[in-house]
Order: sequence, then structure tokens, then C-alpha cells
Amino acid sequence: MKKYLLERYPAIWNTHVVLLLPLILLSHLVFFALGFIMLTDGKLCKEYYPWGNLFNGLPMLLNFIIIVLLLVGWLIYLFRNNAFERFYPVSRWQLFWRFVVYFAAILGIISSGFSFMAGEKAKVYWRYTDSYIHSVLRQYPEDIRDSEREQLSDDQLKEYHIAHNASQIKKQVFIENFDDEIFLVIIIAFVLTILIFTVRITSLRTVLLSIVFSGLLCLLLGLVLILVLESNMFAIRDIYVVLTILWLTYLSMIALSIFSNKKQYRGIAMNTSLFGFLPITITTLIAIGDRYDWWYPSSNTEEIYYYYYYYWYNIRELIISIVGILLSFVFVGLYTNVIKRWKAMPE
Repeated sequence: MKKYLLERYPAIWNTHVVLLLPLILLSHLVFFALGFIMLTDGKLCKEYYPWGNLFNGLPMLLNFIIIVLLLVGWLIYLFRNNAFERFYPVSRWQLFWRFVVYFAAILGIISSGFSFMAGEKAKVYWRYTDSYIHSVLRQYPEDIRDSEREQLSDDQLKEYHIAHNASQIKKQVFIENFDDEIFLVIIIAFVLTILIFTVRITSLRTVLLSIVFSGLLCLLLGLVLILVLESNMFAIRDIYVVLTILWLTYLSMIALSIFSNKKQYRGIAMNTSLFGFLPITITTLIAIGDRYDWWYPSSNTEEIYYYYYYYWYNIRELIISIVGILLSFVFVGLYTNVIKRWKAMPE
């Protein structure tokens, strides 16, 4: 397989995802099986069982170890050959698709914990049918009071709690229940992808210099924004002033990465531009959304307000992150031409 890919699809061979994908699939199957096995009557018989609570502890530690092993092992293979660094003919779209493959691989590696929660829900659907839950819950009032609780035996309480917790897990929506975790995993995956991609197209030294430069630039921007906002000169349109300063600074970095005559400075500006697009895009979307009340229902009817509060509002950060990621992919695809022109510059 390796020889076949090397001779016909060297760009795919260079990412080593063919060796990585079976391991990613295996890790997801392992955690799915763990979630399925570990959810038992003894876990659900408590008064309240939060979906995914079993993942805390040993499964989380095991997940962390597997993530580190997969990432380190993949990076060892990935950094053995760097066609772009050795001036092997690489088109701009090949660069872009490598970026996409990096993101997909990292996302697959660090998201295996979600398979554990999926295994729990699969166990609930398999073990506790709707007819079973309905037959149990109809024997008890909807909310058992303390006085009623004392009249029930331990076996009856366990039966009620199991059916009630299983019913609650079935009602919960995965993307709503774990929206914060999904948001965090997507952001971490994208940051790691940018980090690996910039090291591959430039060098570790250039990336470290870019991180130092970005940190100093953020400190300087923070001081400027504090001075501007504290001056009360723009009290009515603070948000537009902040966004204007941020975007002018960012566009200056892009201009430096395109027109600078020194390759080192241009490489630092290029890496800074790649690192900075997602944060500034998310900041802009959040600021404009709050300014124009994107997150609030236009109608005050009870049904629309309920839908807004329990669905849209709870996953707004996740929606913003996904939109930011998609826009970032578009930006990287367009920016690959700048990367190729930077590589063609003399040292």
C-alpha cells in the first residue's frame, strides 16, 4: 500500500494517514465499547446520573494516553519527509488538501472521547426500551416527594431512578449536551493543525519566532485598546473602533507577508497571519452578533423563546466556531499562493 501510494499519490503518502486511519477507528471503537460496557444498572440507579459522567477518571486518563501516543507516533512519521521544504513540485491545492488532512486526522484523534458517550447512549437504547421505561414510570408520580420516597422500598427507588435516568439520556441531544466539549475539541484541533502546518511549510525556528512576535503584538494591541476605550472618545461605537483596530493590524500582517523583501520577516508575518485569522474572525462574529442581537428571538411567543433558549442559545459558541473554521479553510486555500511565493524567495 505504501509503495502504491508513493508511486501514484505521493501527496497522500506523505501525510501517512493510511496508516493512521485504522488506529483512529480502533480507538473510537475501544471507547465506544467502554461506554457501552461501563453503563450499568448500578450507575443509573442513583437519583441523578449526568450523561458522560463515567468518562471522568480512568477512561479520561486512558483517552489522554492514547491521544498522545497517536499524535507523537504520527508526527514521527510525518516529519521524516518534507517535500515542500525540499522544493519538490507541490501545487497550491496540494498544500491546501494537506492542511485539510492534518485537521481531519487531528480531529479524529482527539475526539475519541465522544465515542464513549455514544456508547453510553447506545447501551440505553439497547438495554432500556421505551415500553420498559413507560411501564416503570407510570407506576410513580412525575416528581417523587420526600414523604413519598420514604414509602418506597430500595428496589422500587432503584427501578424508578434507572428508568428516569434512561429516559433523560434518551431525550438529551448530543450536540446540545456536549456543545462546550465539541467547541473545545474543534478549536484545539484547528490550533494544532495550524501549528503543524506552519512548521511544515517554514521551520520550527520561524514558528517559535512567530509565536513570540504574536504574543508581543497581542500585548501591544491590548494596551492600545485599553487606552482607546478608557478615553471615552468612542463611547457609542466602541465595538466598531475595536474591530477596526484589530482588522487594520491583521491586514498589515498580511501585507507584510506579501510585500516584504526579507524572507525571515515575511515568514514570521505569514505564520502570524495563519494563526490570527480564526481568533479575529470569531471575535468579529461574536461582537457583531451581540451588537445586532443575532442570538435573541425576534418574537416573544413562549414556543419561540423556549426553542431559542434551549437550542440556539446553548450552541451559539459551537455554531460560531464552525463558521469560523469554514472561513479559515477558505482563507488558507487562498493563502497558499502567498506561501508558495514565499518559498520561492532566496534565503
